[in-house]
Amino acid sequence: LVAKVSRDGGTTYTSITLEDAGYVTGSSGQRILTGSATISGQPSGTTMKYKLESANNVHRIHGVSLQWA
Repeated sequence: LVAKVSRDGGTTYTSITLEDAGYVTGSSGQRILTGSATISGQPSGTTMKYKLESANNVHRIHGVSLQWA
């Protein structure tokens, strides 16, 4: 699973390295992946977008959150 983020409406994307943060509950089931990216090299803007790409199309996404500071 590849995650990317843009701050200029999707013209320029930066890849996000996703890390395994465990399971939603217990020790099996839905996994939580987290990551961050530095977007200071992108053109300025505030129109945030993200995209997820799958190499094998077997992922089921249950929720996404995007935050910036």
